[in-house]
Amino acid sequence: MHHISLERCACLGGYNYPISPGDSANLTFESSALLARLADGSAFSITYFELASIEVSGPGLSTTGGGFIGGGFGVTGAIEGMAIAAILNGLTTKSKIHTFVSLITNIGELHLHYHGMEPGALRIALAPVYATLRRISPTWREERRAGLELARTEGNLSGSDFERLSQRLTQPAKEVRIPPPEQQHASPPKQQPASPPTVISGPLGRCPNCAATISLHADECPSCMAMFGAHSAWKVVPL
Repeated sequence: MHHISLERCACLGGYNYPISPGDSANLTFESSALLARLADGSAFSITYFELASIEVSGPGLSTTGGGFIGGGFGVTGAIEGMAIAAILNGLTTKSKIHTFVSLITNIGELHLHYHGMEPGALRIALAPVYATLRRISPTWREERRAGLELARTEGNLSGSDFERLSQRLTQPAKEVRIPPPEQQHASPPKQQPASPPTVISGPLGRCPNCAATISLHADECPSCMAMFGAHSAWKVVPL
């Protein structure tokens, strides 16, 4: 998964995270965690295993400035008695796009304003993150596997297709494009010689995402592309 960066997000509030309302942070959605870097250079991360949900909302493109007077809880207002309305009114003088990002985690919440993308566009950009959250959710996997098992029991799914589709619940796989009918009977392209297998030197480890055997000091898993950099919440497990 390519890193997705949201620059100069304004904190509207939250709980249990080292950021205050009005503070600015750059968010980077990495392969296994969200990294928040504050304006003073400090940072904190939220692993996807602790991220329960991401909610994207907001009015998007605004044609008029101001208007956040408090008293309402929704995409065009704020909670009465809090400083959110003042923060939003200050932001309207700098940006015409208003997108709200709410991060719900195991230990707290974080609510931010982002000016770089409208809600619909941001939801699309975060598609890889949502796919990762679904893949690591036991409830989602059990529900989808139950659907596959029912289809197999009723004779709508072969055993091989069941195994293939079950594996896709936990391991990322790109869908293959089927060529148009006029090309399906054409001569297949010449196959390139197979690349030699990758030789792993040094101590070995196991990828915590797909359980592949990789180098203990690898920065990225060659099988599932999980990242193990300095700011990643995932680390290679020694064998």
